[in-house]
Amino acid sequence: MSVRDLGSKVLVIDVGGTHVKALAKGQSEERMFDSGPTLTPRKMVSGVRRLVDGWEFDQALGNYRRGKMLFLGLGTGLGSALIVGGIVEPTELGHLPYRKGTFEDYVGSRGLKEHGKKMWRHYVEDVVEGLRAAMEPDEVVKGGGNSRKLKSLPRGCRIGDDAKAFLGGFRLWRT
Repeated sequence: MSVRDLGSKVLVIDVGGTHVKALAKGQSEERMFDSGPTLTPRKMVSGVRRLVDGWEFDQALGNYRRGKMLFLGLGTGLGSALIVGGIVEPTELGHLPYRKGTFEDYVGSRGLKEHGKKMWRHYVEDVVEGLRAAMEPDEVVKGGGNSRKLKSLPRGCRIGDDAKAFLGGFRLWRT
């Protein structure tokens, strides 16, 4: 099925460490429910089904423009996905070892609280540069609630907050 065949029935889902949010084309407000460490896959699917009850949709992809894009969600932990040629490959980059823990120990909410904003920003920049060197994306998109706490963005990065992620997903499927 091509992008043109999908029409305008698009659903965008943002799975974060604190909330799962959804918005469908034609809806005026996103819906959400709490996530957190006790959210199992079964609970997530059940919760999303309740969120989208009554909505019509086909498929979704947010923030992607072209080429190879690395998405990094700075929130409770570190969410990540690699998109190449419009195909999404979910990743768990936040679980990779970094210093005396993992990436998300330093750039997630725990790292922000433990190290303070100034050091957290340094760790974010360091992690982004390391991932950029390893994955060679055309661009890096940062999202998640903590992305607003950054003073500046490293080269080739842009912010893709929740609202932009929803809009980006709808934009991609325009015919």
